[in-house]
Amino acid sequence: MELNQIGFFQFDNLVQGRVPFYLLDLDTSISAWYKGMAARHLENITVPCTLDTAVPLVEEKKLPFHFALVVLDKDESQAPVVAQKLEAAGFTNVFVVKGGILGMEKERQG
Repeated sequence: MELNQIGFFQFDNLVQGRVPFYLLDLDTSISAWYKGMAARHLENITVPCTLDTAVPLVEEKKLPFHFALVVLDKDESQAPVVAQKLEAAGFTNVFVVKGGILGMEKERQG
């Protein structure tokens, strides 16, 4: 199964544009990267979770299956597993951050 991936710049556009999506955060922290309205948006859309709690947390929100979900972990080792579980549960708009937070840091620094 091929996963949808986004990098830092696509992710940043979502946050800065305050696009509705949920960030499934597998033990990372990017809150220091954002200030003002973008920081508040990020705070409102972040769902801290684990491999085992991600799908139940999303399901309890009663989201439409096409709602955008972005999965972020440290190094893209766990995010694909969560993305596959979400897709198996019927969610159709699931994205993994390429390289996890470490990949974002590299891309962000240019």
